Amino acid sequence: MDRSRLYRIEAIVMHRSDVGEADRLLTVLARERGKLRLNAKGARKVGSRKSGHVELFVRSKMLIAKGRGDIDIVSQVETIDAYRGLREDLTRSTYAHYAVELIDAFAEEGSEQPELFDLLAEALKWIETTNNLPLTARYFELQLLTLAGFQPQVFFCAGKGEPLQEIAPDEFYGWSPASGGVLCPTHAADRSDSSRLSLNALKVLRHALRSDYTAFTALTLRETVLSEIEQVMLRYVQFVLERKVRSVEFLNLLRRENTL
Repeated sequence: MDRSRLYRIEAIVMHRSDVGEADRLLTVLARERGKLRLNAKGARKVGSRKSGHVELFVRSKMLIAKGRGDIDIVSQVETIDAYRGLREDLTRSTYAHYAVELIDAFAEEGSEQPELFDLLAEALKWIETTNNLPLTARYFELQLLTLAGFQPQVFFCAGKGEPLQEIAPDEFYGWSPASGGVLCPTHAADRSDSSRLSLNALKVLRHALRSDYTAFTALTLRETVLSEIEQVMLRYVQFVLERKVRSVEFLNLLRRENTL
């Protein structure tokens, strides 16, 4: 094969689908080239050397041959990390789908995005090994939003830009995705789209932005606070994406069935 038509990537499989009699169509995030669509020809054949290396979430080294259209061909593949724990546990798998869905929304085709790739690789490992999936998801969301340039404002009033003052336990800040984050009580009263945000929830969001992953996920929080920060972050994420996050529906279904 003409070597000029070959290139190497490090990639994570974000989506896959079966095509033809034995092929597997992949959407991957490559450190060197961003989001790519690839065809792993023959991957579904019995005894194929590619089969175990092109599963969902697998991180691998790939040798790619340029195709005739916009889909290139996986020539060789070697697993770096299979993240097997994600496929063996439904809850962890669902959180991994959530992380991939958000990353996919910010990934650009054919554009080098090493920081995005590294965050996805870290997030999959976190989700595979953590004892605190909810806080892992919140930490990931804030890291991704920061990387993409959409970090919510939690230190100053998003309405007037002044430092947020501590409020009484029976008072609330406002949370307005359209404004960019937290509002002081005065400005919150003027925004019809503002929802309530407690002082404790604000402290947790600030801690997530100030601390590392290990320190943040070691927190022990009341269920009411966990639920509150989940809801405000979901509102913010969906505002930025301008659509609902599909994988959240399945997470909620698991909760209703008492799986989570």
